[in-house]
Amino acid sequence: MNTETNNIGNTGNTGNTGNTYGGGVDGYDPQQALADAQATRAALAERAAAPGYYYPVLGVATAIIVGSVALVPPIPRIAVLIVAAAICSWLIHRYQRTTGLWVVYGNSTSKAKIFWAVYGLCLMGLVGGAFAVEAWGPTWLGWVLAAGAFVLAMVAGRFIEPALRDEIASGRTTVRVK
Repeated sequence: MNTETNNIGNTGNTGNTGNTYGGGVDGYDPQQALADAQATRAALAERAAAPGYYYPVLGVATAIIVGSVALVPPIPRIAVLIVAAAICSWLIHRYQRTTGLWVVYGNSTSKAKIFWAVYGLCLMGLVGGAFAVEAWGPTWLGWVLAAGAFVLAMVAGRFIEPALRDEIASGRTTVRVK
């Protein structure tokens, strides 16, 4: 078999420098492709930084949720929870509009996803505590739980944000550009 025409076996120099595997005239150097991909991921990670107001507003919304459970009677609580949900919806919308990105965790077992899960579990614990306050009191503890929800959002942001940006830069978490 003539090695000059054998591209499949790769047994020798084919003399074909125009293929897409080895660079050349119309090829794309694989090292350059990897460097470009890494640069794109790094740029997306920078772009994914949440605006400065993101975690404080999230803290206010979660404080409203927790506080309403402990401090607001059941019927008016519905309106308060709708306001908190609207704040969260607005916050997601603003993040997407500001960064132009939508984070896709998918089947990832990334650190940021784990931090979000821990944040959610802690928040559920605060809501459970708020239901206990509603049932048995004392009322002042509802204010403490609401403040705890705000602080929890601020602290969680300190862990989630760097982990998310690191995972985007490394390619473990993908983003959709809007």
